[in-house]
Amino acid sequence: MAAQALHMKQETKKYEKSRSVIHNWAIASNNMIFYKAGYTYNKIKEAIGLESGIGTLVDPSYGRIILYQEKMAALAAERLQKAFETGELSFFFEKGKEHPHLKGLSEIQLKTLLGGKGYGLYKMTSRLRIPVPEAFTLPAWMCSKLEVVEVDGVKRKKLTEAQKKVIDEKLAEMERRTGKKFGDVDNPLFVSCRSGARDSMPGMMETILNIGLTKDLLEKLVAKALASGDTAKARFWMDSYCTLLAQFGNVVYEITSILNKQAKAAGSNVAEIDYFENAKERLKKQKGYSDDAEMTYEDLCGLAETFEGFYQKAEKVLPADYREQFYLATETVFDSWDIPRAKYARNEMGIPDYLGTAVNSVEMVFGNKGIFSGTGVLFTRDKDTGEKVISGSVLFNAQGEQVVSGVRDALSLEALRDGYVTESNFSENSLLRKKAKIILNRLRASNIIDKNGVINTKELTEEGLKKSLSFSEEEKEEYSSIIKNNIKDISDREKALKNLTVVLSFQSEEMAEVLRVLNDSRTKLNKIYNELIACANKLEEDAVDMQDVEFTIEQDEQGNPKLFLLQTRNGKRSGEASVKIAMDLYNEGKISAEEALMRVEPEKFKELLAPKFDLGELKKAVSDGRLLGKGTAGTMGAAYGEIIFDPLELAAKIAEQNGMPDDKRKHYILVRPMTMQDDVPGMRVSDGVLTQTGSKVCHAVIMTTMWGVPCVVSFKDMEFIEEDGRILGIKIKGKIYDKGTELSINGTTGDVILGKIKTIKPKELSSEAGQLLALADNIRRLKIRANTELDKAQDAYNFGARGVGLVRTEHMFLDRDQLHNVRLMFLKYLEYIKISGKDAGSHARKARLMDDLKPILQMLERNQENDFYEIYKINDGEGVTGRLLDAPLHEFSPKREESKNQLALDLNISREELDQRLESFHESDPMLGFRSARMGIVFPEIYKSQVKAMLRAAGRLIDEGKNPKVEIEIPLVSQVEEIEIIRKIVEAAAAEITQERQGRAVDYRLGVMIETPAAALNGKRVAKALGPKGFVSVGSNDLTQMTKGLSRDDAEIFLQIYAANNMYNYGKKHPFLSLDPDVVRLIRIFVEEARSVYPDFEIGICGEHGGDPYSIGVLNELGLNIISMSAYGVPSARLAAARAEIERINKSIKLPLIQVLMAGNKFEGKPKKGQLKKAA
Repeated sequence: MAAQALHMKQETKKYEKSRSVIHNWAIASNNMIFYKAGYTYNKIKEAIGLESGIGTLVDPSYGRIILYQEKMAALAAERLQKAFETGELSFFFEKGKEHPHLKGLSEIQLKTLLGGKGYGLYKMTSRLRIPVPEAFTLPAWMCSKLEVVEVDGVKRKKLTEAQKKVIDEKLAEMERRTGKKFGDVDNPLFVSCRSGARDSMPGMMETILNIGLTKDLLEKLVAKALASGDTAKARFWMDSYCTLLAQFGNVVYEITSILNKQAKAAGSNVAEIDYFENAKERLKKQKGYSDDAEMTYEDLCGLAETFEGFYQKAEKVLPADYREQFYLATETVFDSWDIPRAKYARNEMGIPDYLGTAVNSVEMVFGNKGIFSGTGVLFTRDKDTGEKVISGSVLFNAQGEQVVSGVRDALSLEALRDGYVTESNFSENSLLRKKAKIILNRLRASNIIDKNGVINTKELTEEGLKKSLSFSEEEKEEYSSIIKNNIKDISDREKALKNLTVVLSFQSEEMAEVLRVLNDSRTKLNKIYNELIACANKLEEDAVDMQDVEFTIEQDEQGNPKLFLLQTRNGKRSGEASVKIAMDLYNEGKISAEEALMRVEPEKFKELLAPKFDLGELKKAVSDGRLLGKGTAGTMGAAYGEIIFDPLELAAKIAEQNGMPDDKRKHYILVRPMTMQDDVPGMRVSDGVLTQTGSKVCHAVIMTTMWGVPCVVSFKDMEFIEEDGRILGIKIKGKIYDKGTELSINGTTGDVILGKIKTIKPKELSSEAGQLLALADNIRRLKIRANTELDKAQDAYNFGARGVGLVRTEHMFLDRDQLHNVRLMFLKYLEYIKISGKDAGSHARKARLMDDLKPILQMLERNQENDFYEIYKINDGEGVTGRLLDAPLHEFSPKREESKNQLALDLNISREELDQRLESFHESDPMLGFRSARMGIVFPEIYKSQVKAMLRAAGRLIDEGKNPKVEIEIPLVSQVEEIEIIRKIVEAAAAEITQERQGRAVDYRLGVMIETPAAALNGKRVAKALGPKGFVSVGSNDLTQMTKGLSRDDAEIFLQIYAANNMYNYGKKHPFLSLDPDVVRLIRIFVEEARSVYPDFEIGICGEHGGDPYSIGVLNELGLNIISMSAYGVPSARLAAARAEIERINKSIKLPLIQVLMAGNKFEGKPKKGQLKKAA
């Protein structure tokens, strides 16, 4: 406390010369807001870290710590409430002017308050002067301030009367600003209600368009249009009304849900449908339409009647007052923050629940108003590759949500750049309109327009058009023959032939009109295109990041298009694009190295190493209905191959293909109910693994992650067809698939697809990725090693691991050729320790068993020596941690009959006796039973053999002039005495190797794996037992199991429910994926104790948490030296370690997402006594 107070005084004195900076900062903060949703007094205390009456606020520009007394926080809450009630916190944005309440706020603050959409609107309007419709924003703060009432057993948000009054004032101001009026026939005003949270969650929350279009107003607008003969406008109004009915009905009233429940209650077995969308699609099918734009005014009148019928069945009515429509829409959009899909998205993305969503009310601009209207989305860079190429989609004569939702096929932006033509471009009721189909077909055949109607500017010439629309005599005769052969009635035939002459003849005036129509489209749309590109470039330049932009083009009364931008945000992108964009901006000098690293998420970086499906083939497979379902994404990557059920059969098949080029060999997907140690030989060589059960931390995922094999687990749609314990096939959704059926799986998404989809494997990291990792290596403090055996050791080194943090020696035993001998060894050992007699016969039996064990141990020792030789060679000069045998006995227990029969034969005993002996392999709780250090103490020859293998391998390399670094690790220590016993075993083995080498010792370090709370709580004793050269590595998987009392393999059934109830509110919200705070406390205790003995004592981690970005941040804070993860996790861990160090360095000057801004408490010159106090 005293030290902190002194530090604060020193900081105050240090910056005394910069009093004006603090003063100006406080002035800028005046009349601002505190915006963490919840905003109760206690929430404010919690948000600003109030303890003992003091809260902390960080000024990002100067890193000063400004301390506020508790009463000031209370004042902020009180003032905020009053401000909202008077409408002060509902924002209209002025063109070219900053809002007085928003001056000085950072981007993250503005997004927290206004939401992403609101921030984009504010930025485009006030700073960039980009064409944006009039809009006002109800802040995210309001999301928690609505009343909560219960409707039909469901909690709903409701506006208070005070809030409605504020909204009424804003709607009136919207009328003044636009010059339009709600309900006015001549110049009507309509608005949308759009959600907008701080963090983008596309499609997760709600939007409602065309608010204000009541039934009464519709009838007047349609009557006016028809009276003037403008059926196009009448159609536009009916189309807009149908959109409102569908959105309001589904989003506000949940009519589709009500009708589906009614159908189910009436005994219907039909699958649930979207009634509105289904009715529209049914109408289009009846009429033979392929596009919504083909529906006529009459069609839409009928569709509106159908929609109104749905309202009647659900006993709902579209409000006849625009205000009531807006109130209900606003409540629903605020409510959408808490709908299941939004909660799921927040959970997946790590977005706090307390933030809430803002609601943006935007003046409607209509993309469905005519041929030169439209809506679209633009990306300022390629979202898949990151290339500096503007791309996007546009949908003509459509409203905003249609292009985003994908209900209609959009065109590329070339349609805007070059022009676009349909039948509607020709004047209604003109002869050319009647000929339009023929004209467009001729233009397509001549390549003047493409199949979608986009103009080919190179081919559009007067001469080319004339040639396109000229029919040869042969063509005319062909059409005549068709008419003569198909129309029997003479009178009808004559009329058709007469009309044919007109249709196939184009006068020069008609030719000129067609050319004018095409050029008119080119000119008008190209102007919009150029304006759009200029806006896009301006937005990216301002954001210094790739932008995702939504736009609408509205056609005015004179037929001229006008561009409006509705939203801009940082665009979602692939891992490859993230890296490319970040490094391009860094190399252009626009962002720093630290910013470049913070722009690339480590989880996204992993995508760069994972095989992917060919996008075209994937889309076709999905459109062909070959997507069988979705399991849990296990190990990243895509794979295809024939279904195979037996892992040993698979291993044999792969062995037969050794040396065969990849394009010639067969590929296999191993399909299992679940995986076990027995399955390892097949899993390791498979192209992919699919299991019926499992979780993100099950055996299958841990093993396949280590090998980089794509894996999907928990595919519940799959059932196994078995006979006598053998799997014959699988059934998915009623269909049976046999062994040999081709299957594709995506371990990144969990998708399971029938048939083969070509995969694309990254050959190496891109130059940009290499440069990014080089920047990371210059910044990170943590050393990076890999958890690997020999088969992936070279890959790990190539990916940037320097050393091996964990060699699981038991995995060397699981090789198909060694597993049988390992089982023999354990069975003989178990028989040996059961011999309790002291007589000569007992001694003879023991001696005989030990003689039997020697050749087995020697064989295992040779194999491990060869493996370690290669691993040390790859990692010359870097530490390699070999963990002594750790696995419990039950993992070596044979499951297959042929394995058991061979064991019985080699032991010269009956199968019945073998089964009895194998009972010794089974324990009530094997993870806490006879394993690890305990096994080494009972069977010392095994550990001795392993140590000799490591040291002999290192000795060979020393003799070759290499520098192997041997680290021997004791697993699952819970008593310090265990270290002492095993140290003697290790020393005895080392002495034998020294003797073998004529006195030339091999240096090594001895360490311990911290996997038990007992070990974690004894840091001093463990450090003293190991000495200053010793080391420890935290085995976080087992430490989590024992600390939390959870079984990694069995807990998934309730862990997801726990996470949904915010019990694991950190990292990936899963204690086996991200370090749990209780486990972190134990690690911290160990670090502090061990380093109190030896300040430089080396501590690392080798559990799966070592590759988790959140956990890496925690471990970096704790001061660990080394993190180790699977080979394929190394590159992303290098990035995560650098990001963690950047965050650690910046932590003291990082601006929290919340801020207390006080009226009437400005700093005048030097802060007054009591305004700066000692830190709590």
